[in-house]
Amino acid sequence: MAQYFIFPSFSKLETDITTDVLIVGGGISGITSAYLLAKHGVKATLIEAGEILNGTTGQTTAKITAKHGLIYDQLITDHGEEKARL
Repeated sequence: MAQYFIFPSFSKLETDITTDVLIVGGGISGITSAYLLAKHGVKATLIEAGEILNGTTGQTTAKITAKHGLIYDQLITDHGEEKARL
């Protein structure tokens, strides 16, 4: 059975704010950027015209990952750079 997540909704920005970084777009890249910046102490503000994780992100199989480099390193080690590139 498919599970559906209900994402939080936020009220419209009604006042001026001060931020270090403004991120426009609440897709996977925007949310990941905001998270990483906040983790490093940067005051990041994310704005989205519609619903978060719903536009292109909601209709794609794309993802952000850091593990691909590990796979390629192993392929290079086992088979050499030329074959890994193929």
